[in-house]
Amino acid sequence: MNSNILRQAGIDYEAGIARFMEDKELYETVLLAFLADKTLEKARKAYNQGNSEALFNCVHELKGSSGNADMTELYKACCALVTLLRSGKATDSELADKFSHLERAYISAQEAIREASEGE
Repeated sequence: MNSNILRQAGIDYEAGIARFMEDKELYETVLLAFLADKTLEKARKAYNQGNSEALFNCVHELKGSSGNADMTELYKACCALVTLLRSGKATDSELADKFSHLERAYISAQEAIREASEGE
């Protein structure tokens, strides 16, 4: 995988390999599995329905998986939204801003993984 493409999308490839005990193949398998992830679709549905509990559950799940895979930018976006949802004091504007940031980070991570793996 092209680590430069991943790095530009906020994925720390070197840290990810280290986390997976230097097993590059396993780490890349985890990254590629993320291409089939549907958590953003579930989160969008919950967000559009105003279901804060379901949204929290989706984002919290994504926070764990992105953190474990060293998808740093996505992880940060998840943390910000989880914190806001936990507060119970989110304005519509704040929620929209944080959710939009999460969407961009998620899409960026998937696009980078796809591009970084091309030709392999």
